[in-house]
Amino acid sequence: MSRTDFCRLSPEQFYWISKAHRDEQERLSRERWEIMRMGAAIMIQPHVKNRITPKSLLPFPWEKGTGHVEEITMEERKRRAEEALRKWG
Repeated sequence: MSRTDFCRLSPEQFYWISKAHRDEQERLSRERWEIMRMGAAIMIQPHVKNRITPKSLLPFPWEKGTGHVEEITMEERKRRAEEALRKWG
């Protein structure tokens, strides 16, 4: 977009253009995370007793429908890792 085109935008037009850009960036980010999750599930599968799925290995907040990313502490991460090891190891 040229500088002249940018200067001619109304606030509403700017909002919708920036929203479309944010949505695209979010989609690309989610896509990268899902590719990473699939690779992790494939690499871990031979080392666990029970069959795991990518969604059971690492559920994402956007799959729960909330869209909210929760902040977790290091202790909670360790607890979750130990729980996963007990469940699938």
